[in-house]
Amino acid sequence: MKTIEFTNPKEMSEYIKEADYIITHGGVGTIIEGINLGKKIIAVPRLKEYKEHVNDHQLQIIDRFDEEGYILPLKDFDKLDLHIN
Repeated sequence: MKTIEFTNPKEMSEYIKEADYIITHGGVGTIIEGINLGKKIIAVPRLKEYKEHVNDHQLQIIDRFDEEGYILPLKDFDKLDLHIN
């Protein structure tokens, strides 16, 4: 596993192309890019409770993509291993 704290958009797209799994926040940009490339996406919402965002809209985004079968939602990091096989 390789973790990346920060990168520019061009490098990020290259990492996404090379990845088997993408673990990302609940923003639509990375999710859609991963879907378009046929990647397995594990999405984690950024939450208002932890002051990561101003509201919990990422929960709604993740739930909708999950309902459509595009992603695997991750709301408990202790269960990450259940999504990777």
